[in-house]
Amino acid sequence: MGYEAHITRRKSWSDADGPAITEREWLSQIGDDPDLASLRWNDGNLDAKNPDQRLIRKMVSIAAALSATVQGDDGESYNSAGNPVPPPQAGILSRVVAWVVDRTSRRAKPLEESSLPFKVGDRVRDALGHLGTVTEIDVRAAHGLGRITVRYEDGATVIWTAAAHGLERADA
Repeated sequence: MGYEAHITRRKSWSDADGPAITEREWLSQIGDDPDLASLRWNDGNLDAKNPDQRLIRKMVSIAAALSATVQGDDGESYNSAGNPVPPPQAGILSRVVAWVVDRTSRRAKPLEESSLPFKVGDRVRDALGHLGTVTEIDVRAAHGLGRITVRYEDGATVIWTAAAHGLERADA
């Protein structure tokens, strides 16, 4: 199977869309260097199979000339010394965004109102034990995440996301 390094202008070398390196640009960079002849142009990226550190250093230099980066199969980038720099770890915000994107994508199963343990008019209790009445349910709101509106005994109205509401029927 092997490992590859990629010169790319895309955010991730594996993205189908994004800025591409043209074959003409690539050919203008090869020159007479036999090491660079081992790279292959592939759909807007330049790929090298099992590159050694010397070739990766050359790839970083070529990438700079092409306004691109060098990325490994696992998303790591490479510095000018040819050493891998791991991708930053995803923070909580990016993980929440990824969850929302996944939930609202076409692959996600649409939320059904019948899957909720209550209906409009039912009394519910939130995670802090506060009681309220469900006044509205719209499972199509918020790009498929849904919306549940609850009016509490003190008159406050709170809108919950149906996909992760944390509410339970008060009589349960």
